[in-house]
Amino acid sequence: NLTMLQRFVGVPNVDPVYWTLSLELLFYALVAALIRFGWWRRPARDMALLVWMAAAVVWALLPYERQPSWQAGPWSPFLFYGPLFVGGIVVAEGWGPTSRTRALTVCTVVVAALAEVLAADRHEMVVSVASVAVVAVAVHAPPAVLRLRPLVVVGQASYVIYLFHEVPGTALLARWTALPADLAALAVA
Repeated sequence: NLTMLQRFVGVPNVDPVYWTLSLELLFYALVAALIRFGWWRRPARDMALLVWMAAAVVWALLPYERQPSWQAGPWSPFLFYGPLFVGGIVVAEGWGPTSRTRALTVCTVVVAALAEVLAADRHEMVVSVASVAVVAVAVHAPPAVLRLRPLVVVGQASYVIYLFHEVPGTALLARWTALPADLAALAVA
C-alpha cells in the first residue's frame, strides 16, 4: 500500500479507501508520460485525452459477460474514472486558446460524457456531474464562504481526511446503533 501498487500485485488494501491510490498513480504516470514526450502542450494533449476517452467508450460498450480480462482487471477504473480526470483538466485549464483547441476539447468532453453515460449508473452520473460542477464553481467563481479560514484549513487537510475517514467513521457508526442511521451518518460527517 505504501508503494500505491497494491492493485497491480494483488495485495489487499490496508484501508478500504486505498483502492484509489493505484488509480491516482496511473493518472500521475499518464501526465508524466505526456510531459516527457512533449504531448502535454495543446493540441497534442487534447488528442491524447480524446484517444483515452474513446478507449473508455469502447470499454463501456463491451458486454459484461464478454469482458476481456483487462476490462475487469486493475486498469478498468482508469477507463471508468477517466472522464472525471478529463473534467478536472477542463475545469482547471478551460476550453483552450484557439478554435482548434476548443474544438478538440469539446470533442473530448462529449466523448468523455458518452463514456460516463455508458459506464456509470444514474446515481454515479449525477454525483460525477455535480462534483465537476461544484469544483468548476469553486475554481472559477468561489463564493466568499469558501475563503473562511476554517473551511480553508479543512480543504487543505481534505486529502488526509479522505485517506483515514473510513476506519474511524465505521467504528463510530458501529457504536451509535441506537441513533437512526441518517442521524448517525450526519453526526459522523
